[in-house]
Amino acid sequence: MYEREKQENERLKAQVAQLEAKLKVKEQACAELEERFSRLKIAKALKASDADVHEAKIKVNRIVREIDRCIALLNK
Repeated sequence: MYEREKQENERLKAQVAQLEAKLKVKEQACAELEERFSRLKIAKALKASDADVHEAKIKVNRIVREIDRCIALLNK
């Protein structure tokens, strides 16, 4: 009975490791998709204002300020 429980424990440990690996892959895919979505939103925002250069400059300046704010937070 001890050996059977020991084998079951090992099987469950292997299953946990396999599920953790799958979860890590899914989390990486999710992060990649979020990054792509963010870049797409920025590109769309800039493309929508091609006709109005002034609006595009304002949006770029806003993005630069946000990046500067993020850098300042990272430096703290």
